[in-house]
Amino acid sequence: MYLLEFCTAGDRSVGRERLVYHKAVYDLKLFAATYGHEAQVTEPEIDNLGHDFTLSIGRDTLNIQNKAAIRPGGATSWDIHAAHLVPPFQDRDIGPDVDGVPLFWPEGASGVVLLHEIDRDAASAGVLNLRYFYFDVYYAAAVAHGIVEAEDLSPQAALDLLRKLRDCKSASDRVTVPKAAFLPVKSPAAIIGLRLGVPQATNYVSLWRRGDGFEAWTVEPFRTTVRNEIMSWRP
Repeated sequence: MYLLEFCTAGDRSVGRERLVYHKAVYDLKLFAATYGHEAQVTEPEIDNLGHDFTLSIGRDTLNIQNKAAIRPGGATSWDIHAAHLVPPFQDRDIGPDVDGVPLFWPEGASGVVLLHEIDRDAASAGVLNLRYFYFDVYYAAAVAHGIVEAEDLSPQAALDLLRKLRDCKSASDRVTVPKAAFLPVKSPAAIIGLRLGVPQATNYVSLWRRGDGFEAWTVEPFRTTVRNEIMSWRP
């Protein structure tokens, strides 16, 4: 019963977030180590850019924001810094297609949101049981373009979310991301698998590369490859 109180009390929100954060960090480091890599985790000195930690493997880095909710109950949407999600200018050639134009910002970070969902019934029995959900613009684009089907997110809803990100006016603007927009994943390691190329190289982001009139996301073999990569992380 004490664990349930810890997971629901308003004055324990910081401690609760740190608890699920450290569990996720352990899972990330263990997954990387299993494939012979060292995962490094750092936290921002000043919390003003919309991410909670940076995950690095080798010279590849990724900014990640944590969100936590308890089920049943709890929050069903979250306000996320637009600049955290949108790809930066230097990655404009792999910005997801939104109405025929690549999505990117000068101050973008191309980051990830990791949702930690706490099972209320398990917590009442003193057990911390978590489910994980993943969101980034590349997943939203995959749904919007019909590459993958989401249970609760229609292609039109995914496209509308991408348009809201595109139409933000400043880096401090936020966009509400509903629970339905998140991809259920087996573990936080989906972050490494989809975005940092461990245990193998991934086409998840490079699908959106364009050049010389070629658009990979319109070609079925590439679409199938990315669809399989995404679905491999579903529970």
